[in-house]
Amino acid sequence: MAAQRERCRVFGYYEGSRDFADCMMKLSMQQSELRQQTFDTIWSSAGNSGPVVINNRK
Repeated sequence: MAAQRERCRVFGYYEGSRDFADCMMKLSMQQSELRQQTFDTIWSSAGNSGPVVINNRK
């Protein structure tokens, strides 16, 4: 959460502004989408190839 706040600040939004809140919301939505994708990937692959290691570092 702190990382998201930092990223929005870097984008030039100041805390407490509407844009800042918008930015935080978008980032947390992105993250939960990513989590869901990763989860789906693990489960769909687990069936046919055993354990799956996903490297999600950028």
